[in-house]
Amino acid sequence: MVRSVRATYADGVLKPSEELDLDDGEVVLVTISGRRITEKDLQTMRSSAGAWNGKVDAEGLIDEIYKARLTGSRSVDEPEAE
Repeated sequence: MVRSVRATYADGVLKPSEELDLDDGEVVLVTISGRRITEKDLQTMRSSAGAWNGKVDAEGLIDEIYKARLTGSRSVDEPEAE
């Protein structure tokens, strides 16, 4: 099973933000990725929330993506006549 879970490091212990379905003593592999998120990062993210609201037809965009997936973009070679 591969799963990503957010955790907080405090007092020398990683504390997951959600319940984990693990047995006591079970060994797991922990990968630390990304950089520290600063308060400025959070403020920037919060200030931009909703900036696209009313400017993009999200449902229409999703419909177009699904239509494009159905039609495909690659050409299929026809077999040569003998």
